[in-house]
Amino acid sequence: MLIKKSFIKIFIILFLAIFSLEAFALSACNSSNRFTSYWVADPSTNGGNNGWDNPANWSTSSGGSSGAKAPTNKCGRAIFNGGSVVNPTFSSGYHIRKLTMANGYSGTIDLDGFKLLSYEAIALHDGTLLLSTDSQLQTFSDLNIYPGGTLDASNAKQLKVKGNVVIGKNPGGGVLTAPGGNSITSFDVKGGFKVRSGATFNHNNGTVTFATQGTGHAINIEGNGNFYNIYKKAQKHIELYSNITVENDLTIKGKGLIKAANKNIKVGGDWTVHTIRSFDSGTGKVIFNGSSQTIS
Repeated sequence: MLIKKSFIKIFIILFLAIFSLEAFALSACNSSNRFTSYWVADPSTNGGNNGWDNPANWSTSSGGSSGAKAPTNKCGRAIFNGGSVVNPTFSSGYHIRKLTMANGYSGTIDLDGFKLLSYEAIALHDGTLLLSTDSQLQTFSDLNIYPGGTLDASNAKQLKVKGNVVIGKNPGGGVLTAPGGNSITSFDVKGGFKVRSGATFNHNNGTVTFATQGTGHAINIEGNGNFYNIYKKAQKHIELYSNITVENDLTIKGKGLIKAANKNIKVGGDWTVHTIRSFDSGTGKVIFNGSSQTIS
């Protein structure tokens, strides 16, 4: 009992420390030190240095003169648009305020094995954000992938979203390819998950972990996309706003429910519910359509 209490205390201390760090980072940026920089890289004038951290690649206005502050800290917002379609290069990871890939940017941002953290929402309207091998992308808010935007995380080390994942905008697409593999930490979502009509979610034989925080979160698949594995943990609920298909395993652990309401779940692999109270079927059905499955 003493060990259990000590573990709980340690968990609470770590949680508060992480929360305090995030709150401090956000509060440290106010109207006086927040800035927005536009990507204007031109190899003919930047000496061939397309580095994210090179001021010669940034401007204070869209298509404007270069020499602005590079968004390499938590106060800087980075905007990519038609002002330059050159691909940036990375020599380090960065914590920034916000990333926007606006309409008109047709290039590719390859994190190249580094970590990019955005304290505010990430918005991909155009172009490709590539999380090549060992790359990490994290946002303390939402991940929005609009028509024209693509996020390829197929070889990523981790994709972590504290808010909602929204792919597409009615009407229209947007594409997200998830990290592959069975790790429950490779794709972590603390909010809801929505694939709009015309959008595409490629599961890449990976696992989406719903570590739900807050209330009112939902899974809603209107467009193209099944899950491969779902791992639900944490103490907050998530509700189904559509039928879903889990091609492999579905695991529910913790006090937070998956609430099916009147929707159906197709499961092709194993079904593991650690407590009977972790799943509320409502009037929906669980359909087991695999060839060899374990239900526990």
